[in-house]
Amino acid sequence: MDRPEKVGIRRCARIPSDGGSRGQRGDVAHAGRAGRAPGALDCCDHIRNAPVIRNLYGWAEKGYLDPYQWLVSLVGAYGSLCTRVEHGVSWVYDKGVPGLVKGTGNALSRFVNGRLSRYLYLVVVGLILLLILFFAK
Repeated sequence: MDRPEKVGIRRCARIPSDGGSRGQRGDVAHAGRAGRAPGALDCCDHIRNAPVIRNLYGWAEKGYLDPYQWLVSLVGAYGSLCTRVEHGVSWVYDKGVPGLVKGTGNALSRFVNGRLSRYLYLVVVGLILLLILFFAK
């Protein structure tokens, strides 16, 4: 019982190079096609070079259709995002807060110059702010 072959796919066959018997050395070529192919690995290039499939093979060779590559890219992007967040948090704790405290300390040291009237003024303003804070509803 013969099986029907799929349309568009040709089988590779071993054709004797001198037209002799099967026992002699031969070249691989497409069955039903004139000429010889360079090797057994090239016997199905006509499938790979089909108009639509050629683009799909190109994308697959570049890794665009590989789910593993998609996940690796996604994990890499997530890692980059986490690294940026970590650098931002580190900047706040390592440079932002200490810089703010140092700047505030420098401003207060310029403001406090040893004059007693300025110190009394600050005490009165602080007392008024405390009264507003405790008695305001």
